Amino acid sequence: MKKNGIFSTGITSLVMILVVLALSIFGILTYLSGRNDYLLTCRNGDSVQQYYEAVGKKEAMLQQLDVLLETSSMEQALEQLGFSWEPETGRATWSCPVRENCSYILTLKIDGKSWEVLSEYTENTQPWQEETIEIWSGEE
Repeated sequence: MKKNGIFSTGITSLVMILVVLALSIFGILTYLSGRNDYLLTCRNGDSVQQYYEAVGKKEAMLQQLDVLLETSSMEQALEQLGFSWEPETGRATWSCPVRENCSYILTLKIDGKSWEVLSEYTENTQPWQEETIEIWSGEE
């Protein structure tokens, strides 16, 4: 059997197979990483779009609130727009769903025909489920 330099034909074929296998694995990993990044970006984009739709609904609702406060009583205006009213504090709270488990919450302080935004935030509406994990204390 004739040898080509240091490596024989069998060893170079084996090295070539391993290189092609390694490149294939890296290609698959790159594809999966890119696909997961794309899906995460789409989910984030949908979330941002839904948030800004809720902000748009809030702005339209505040415009309607101004009109209704001029033409009707405060209680009627708040009831018509879906606020929950706390007369003892003078606060009204409005909620708009953003995603499946998230709502946009707006809290206003209303004095007669004027209002002031006290807070606006998103809140997770899914109940918290606490998980306990047993940790070994070192004693038997």
